[in-house]
Amino acid sequence: MLSQNKTILYLEDDEFTRLMVQAQLEQNGFSVHAFSDYKQLLGALSSNGYDIVVTDLNVNGYNAEELLGNIKSKSRGPVVVLTATDQYEHTADLTISKPLTSDKIDLIRHLANGESDDIDLSKVYQFACGDQELLQSYITTFIENYTNDLNELQKEIEKIDVTALQNRAHKMLSSVAYYGNKSLNGLLQKLETQGQDLTPRQLKETYAQIRALSGQLLENVKHKTSA
Repeated sequence: MLSQNKTILYLEDDEFTRLMVQAQLEQNGFSVHAFSDYKQLLGALSSNGYDIVVTDLNVNGYNAEELLGNIKSKSRGPVVVLTATDQYEHTADLTISKPLTSDKIDLIRHLANGESDDIDLSKVYQFACGDQELLQSYITTFIENYTNDLNELQKEIEKIDVTALQNRAHKMLSSVAYYGNKSLNGLLQKLETQGQDLTPRQLKETYAQIRALSGQLLENVKHKTSA
C-alpha cells in the first residue's frame, strides 16, 4: 500500500545510503526531502510540510544522543532512527535497522499515517456482558499487566534470556489477541516461535517495533473505551 501525500524529512550523511534509502521510500509512495547536513534538517523541522522524520544516528561531527534529543524536541512529527548499529537505548518513536525491507517501510507508513491496525473490542465487550464498569475494569487490568510485561520483555531481551522472552511473548500474545492487532500479533509470534534463531540485534529490533506498535494499541484502546 502506497503512502501518498506523506512527506519524510530524512537525514543521512553517507551519500550512497542516502540515495538508496530515498529511492526505496519514494518507490513506496513517500515524498522525501533528504539532507546530508544536520543544520539543514534543523531548518526544515520548523516547517509544517512534513509528516515524519527519519534519521541516522551516526552523523559525522555530532553526538548521537544530543542529535536525537534536538530532533525530537523540534520535530512536529514522529521520529524514526534508521541505524546500522545496535544502539537502541534512546527515545525515538521507532528504531529500525538497515537495510530497509518492505515490512520496515510498512512500519514507517503506519507511524506517518498516525495509525495502527484497527482494534476489535467485540470480544472484550462480550466478556463484560455489556457492563461498562466491568469493561473499564478489564481494560485497566489489561493496560497495567501488558505495560508490565512489555518492560519485563525488554529486560529479558537485554539478558538474551531466550526461554523467558519466548514465554513472555506467548503471554503477551494471548492478551493482545483479544484486540485483533495483526501487526503486533505477528511480531509477538515471531519472538515466541523464532526467538532462539534471532541474533541479539534482531531481538532488540523486534522489541523496538513491538514497543512502538504497543504504544499505539494502548492509546487506541484508551480512546475507544473512553469515547
